[in-house]
Order: sequence, then C-alpha cells, then structure tokens
Amino acid sequence: TCVRVGDRRDGCFEGVATSGIVFSADGRHVAYPVQDGGRWRVVRDGRAGATWDGLASLTFSPDGRHLAYAALDGPSWRFVLDERAGESRELRFTGSIAFAPSGEHVASACARKGGAHMVLDSMPGPAYDEVEGPRFSHDGSRFAYVAHRGGRATIVIDGTEQQFRDSVSAAAFSADRRHVA
Repeated sequence: TCVRVGDRRDGCFEGVATSGIVFSADGRHVAYPVQDGGRWRVVRDGRAGATWDGLASLTFSPDGRHLAYAALDGPSWRFVLDERAGESRELRFTGSIAFAPSGEHVASACARKGGAHMVLDSMPGPAYDEVEGPRFSHDGSRFAYVAHRGGRATIVIDGTEQQFRDSVSAAAFSADRRHVA
C-alpha cells in the first residue's frame, strides 16, 4: 500500500491501518500506522519511527507539536511521546490519552501491578480498579478523571478523590475552570 499526502509520496508499505490516520488540528501534520517487515511503526510527516508489535490510540497535541500513542512491546504496552517510549505497562486503555489544550501536559491511563493508574506528565496517580476519561480545563491548569473501585466510581479532581457514587461517567470543567460537573 502506497501513501501520498498532498504532493509528498511517503512510501509503500506492507499495510496501512487507514482507520488510524490522524491529522493535527491545524492540518499541518499527519501520522498513521504502517506494517513493515511484519511489525508496526508510526509514520509522522513522512518519517517512520521505531518498530513495534502493535499500535493504538495515535493522538496529536492540540498545537500539533507532540504525538502520543500506545505501542505493544512483546506482552506489554508502552506509552510513546514524540518517539520516546516510557516504561512497560501490563495494559493500556483505548482512548485514554489526552493532552492539555496548550499541549504542555499529557495524561494516559495504564495498569501495572497493584491496579490501574492515571499518569499525568509521567507521574502515576493512586491505584484503582479502573481509570478513564482524562480531562483538562480549557487553560490546562486543572485535571480530572474517573476512577472505579469496588463497583463504585468517583472523579479525581486535581489529585483529590471526590465522594464515591454508584455511577460516574465523565468530568467537565466550566469555562472559568472553577466548577466541575
């Protein structure tokens, strides 16, 4: 499968995961997963990155400067930011990578021994049964996510666990960032 982006010919590959093609918000950058030599790699703006056993969740920062994704490395997933791989995790959760609107902060959900953690700028939070839905305020100064433990759920806002409820689906910040719904 050969790829052309505008007037640029990026090359031909064993396969291209067309459902994984992502553009930056301004349309100036593109990234997509390709199969090459039986393994997978991300091509960003015509340049291929490292090879992996699998790829998921390609996500550009809002300003298009950063690209994050999950990469399968043997039995474990790694969080990759700008082609720098983090430590191995036991599992990754689809759709759980989020950037602050400025692009200066990034969050991802992972599991490791002891439970699931939301990782904010390489710092893992406390362990839960499951974590999901990372959200930043409009200015990126506040952060929240949903956490599950023992069949109940809560929202963790700026590192502070709120009251557990029977069900919590998502967090949202008001435009002035003072309120969380």
